Amino acid sequence: MILNPQHLKIFGNNISIGDYATLITAPDKRIDLSTWETDKINGELQLGKYILISPGTSIRSAQKIVIDYKLYEVL
Repeated sequence: MILNPQHLKIFGNNISIGDYATLITAPDKRIDLSTWETDKINGELQLGKYILISPGTSIRSAQKIVIDYKLYEVL
């Protein structure tokens, strides 16, 4: 679910968002998700299931960023 999608900026390749994500934006606090790509780097952004991204959040990747609930499981 995206509240106020007109204030969401997504730029670049290799950006994925899992099921049941909630993104909340505002006119003065947009959400910015982006990756960089050149001949030497290929950014990647993986946002897992059940995430909340609040107004004003900016996530930018030149290599790889993973935010996923599975990373916090107790073994």
